[in-house]
Amino acid sequence: MKRLALLFAAAVLLVGCGSSTDPEPAAATAATTTTKEASPQATVQDFSSVVAEHEADWDAQVSTTEAHCLNPRTVPLCKIGYTTLGYKARTIQLSLSLVYTPRAQGYKGVPPEEIKDLLRDTETAADKASVAAEALTSASCADAMAPECAREYMAVRMAVDELSGKLDAWSVY
Repeated sequence: MKRLALLFAAAVLLVGCGSSTDPEPAAATAATTTTKEASPQATVQDFSSVVAEHEADWDAQVSTTEAHCLNPRTVPLCKIGYTTLGYKARTIQLSLSLVYTPRAQGYKGVPPEEIKDLLRDTETAADKASVAAEALTSASCADAMAPECAREYMAVRMAVDELSGKLDAWSVY
């Protein structure tokens, strides 16, 4: 019996020694929380300046593309114009995301609460325009007036209009 008690005592000591809680993680966590600072706050101007930088070029390309699509002599350029708009839409989306993406070259900080919805809607519209332009580009549509291509052209046209509206909404800033 004495042997069993000694064995039990040794087991308790071993278990007690083996399961010691390491105070270092708690200290490391405390150090992390004390050195962790709040994310910097970007300004409305940080985002509206990105939109302003791209909007004039976007509007000019939209006008040129619409003119090509409506003129029977330049209809083949219509698809090229929408492809270009797709690239411009992706550029707008990426440029906006650089402002709030940590470690990105143009990082400024977290978007202000007052523009979060507009920012999200603008990025979503830019993504839609880019995806619609990619679909049109990959379709074998040479003629914007061909019935089998109408769906792709309408989809990209609607996406371009939506993004144009979102870009215009930034003018109040």
